[in-house]
Amino acid sequence: MKKNYLIAVFFTLILSNLFAQDYCNGDHFYDSGGLNGNYSDNENITTVISDPNGGNVTVTFLSFNLESNFDFLRVFDGPDTNSNLLGVFDGITIPGPFTSTHDSGNLTFVFTSDGSITRSGWDAVAFCESTSCPRPTTIFTTNVAPTSAEVNWTNGNSETQWEIEYGQFGFEHGNGTIIDVNSNPFFLENLEQGSRNDVYIRAICGENAGDDDSSWSNVHTISTPCSIFTTPFLEDFNADSTPACWFEFGSENWNFDTNATFSAANAGDHTFGGNTNYAYIDGSGPTGEGQISNLLTPWIDISNLEVTVIRFHAFSQNNNDQTYNTLDVILHKRNGTETSLLHLQRATENNWENFVFIEYEDFPGINDTEIQIEFIIEENSPGTSFYNDILIDDIIVEEGKIIGLDDNSLEDISIYPNPVKDILTINYQGVINDIRVYDILGKEIIFQKINNSNTTIDFSKFKQGVYFIKAFTDNNITSYKVIKK
Repeated sequence: MKKNYLIAVFFTLILSNLFAQDYCNGDHFYDSGGLNGNYSDNENITTVISDPNGGNVTVTFLSFNLESNFDFLRVFDGPDTNSNLLGVFDGITIPGPFTSTHDSGNLTFVFTSDGSITRSGWDAVAFCESTSCPRPTTIFTTNVAPTSAEVNWTNGNSETQWEIEYGQFGFEHGNGTIIDVNSNPFFLENLEQGSRNDVYIRAICGENAGDDDSSWSNVHTISTPCSIFTTPFLEDFNADSTPACWFEFGSENWNFDTNATFSAANAGDHTFGGNTNYAYIDGSGPTGEGQISNLLTPWIDISNLEVTVIRFHAFSQNNNDQTYNTLDVILHKRNGTETSLLHLQRATENNWENFVFIEYEDFPGINDTEIQIEFIIEENSPGTSFYNDILIDDIIVEEGKIIGLDDNSLEDISIYPNPVKDILTINYQGVINDIRVYDILGKEIIFQKINNSNTTIDFSKFKQGVYFIKAFTDNNITSYKVIKK
């Protein structure tokens, strides 16, 4: 027992000398294990948090996990353990927050652990209320746009300068972007649409930052909306999380990396040049019929497209028992209607298979200005579903009209009926020298010498889809889009 006591005292002295922290300026108050580790056995550590400017200290715990009934954190309202005891805490219930009412403005924390079993400890932040420079309060936002927001607050005093620190939701205070501000409210820009951002503010009451600053405000979170994405649209999953303004739900979270397993272990990133990720559902679990996971693109404005083309690559292989889970792809329109583009429950060709869907040819005319694409994976393999991870990559929405075939039709030429089922009639007041017809991929499929003012084209042998006609006259080359129904 004496040996353990001496070790604990020695450990306390070592920690108090080595780990001086500036809690009032953003350093987190952790247990001895820090952000990611556990505390140790036989600890007896006293921490006093005070404001160098004489203000009152407030400590807020963000997480808390001690061994119940054996490891304890005691909190005292003052500079030492002779001060008023605010409580003794263990287990996982987050205590506090605690604000000092002592004349010193200090809070004292005493942590003790027994000789076995440790936990992750705690993460806390301190706010130090300067008497000469009170911190800003009542932060709120107005005029929130996809990439910006107007930040407002209540001044602590008559200060005219501030610092704002901001970053992605949950960032560690002190590691964000800090900007100098001389107006309240302030227009914060360059935010990511569809994101959550944490904001802290402190007042600068001295001539320069650092002379007499307030403590940092409480955190305020800004949620930015999503704008409508435009075309051409491309998502290659270059981040390791759900892309901005995408939405996922269902049985399990989608993964955004290149760590699929079993037959997909060597699939590799499909994107040219690599160095990005793909999106996938891990077939390993949960498994079985009814395990369905959904991933939706943001809404995409297609109003500038004459022919909408949707492309993506998918990977689905199972070299173990050759059975497969299911990938469904649904096209949603703003008017509430939807179209099934793909139902896949097989091996993809050439590992990464390219899927292309062309408006009027593979799906009906959209007749709307915005679309959304939904990817649905069901782990319903008739064999062993965890052998089959399904991957998607490089989602593209773009113009399908052939470059160079702009619809610059002449006023005195008529083409009918359009859409056409069988015979297309072309009439012109002058002389048409020749006619060329192209499919959606730009391949010439008809060339006719005309040298007349009218002609017909038999479309009955063509499949449904979009075609382009070039009419050559003495003075012009004009093009027209024709839909075969």
